[in-house]
Amino acid sequence: MPDLGLIDLHDLTSRLVPTGWLDEYYRILMEQNRRVNLVSRETTRPDFDRMVGESLLPLSKITTPVGDYLDIGAGGGIPAVPILLAGAVSGRSVLVERTKKKARALNEVLDKLELTAEVIPQNFDELHNLPLFDLVTLRYVKLTSPLLEGATKLLRQGGSFVYYGPAEGVSSDLNTLVLTFRSSQDSAVKSITIFQK
Repeated sequence: MPDLGLIDLHDLTSRLVPTGWLDEYYRILMEQNRRVNLVSRETTRPDFDRMVGESLLPLSKITTPVGDYLDIGAGGGIPAVPILLAGAVSGRSVLVERTKKKARALNEVLDKLELTAEVIPQNFDELHNLPLFDLVTLRYVKLTSPLLEGATKLLRQGGSFVYYGPAEGVSSDLNTLVLTFRSSQDSAVKSITIFQK
């Protein structure tokens, strides 16, 4: 279990995403959040910056190029929008958000940021015939054994499934890397679990 120690998430973010894009994303997200609950109403700019940095942290540990990308439970676009803004995806991006009004708001966020992604307003477990992906992410959704199995079935050989949290109570045959870290913006010790096919 690699302990990354103290991470300056602001520095990481500024190296991967131009500040102007983050400013615009935050503005659009907060504008949409007044109509649809995409993130907590108490989300401040430092909270947002921390969430963006945490979204980008696993990219340094994924060694295969990301062609096609899937995000499950996309909400307001964390982690998908930061990953897309960082230019980490070269192929198709699919964002699954079951709540239709959140999916509509997320489409507006993507349009205003001129990002290309398909937003699917359905439950992940209702989707069939999805293609394979190089990267699958899950954040703010509890990881269960059926969800882990469904997500990892969609990985290409060499692909990664990133769960933003500790994968407690689930197991997998895949190689598993658990990253622990503390950010200079938040003293809590956090975990990110990466399953690699």
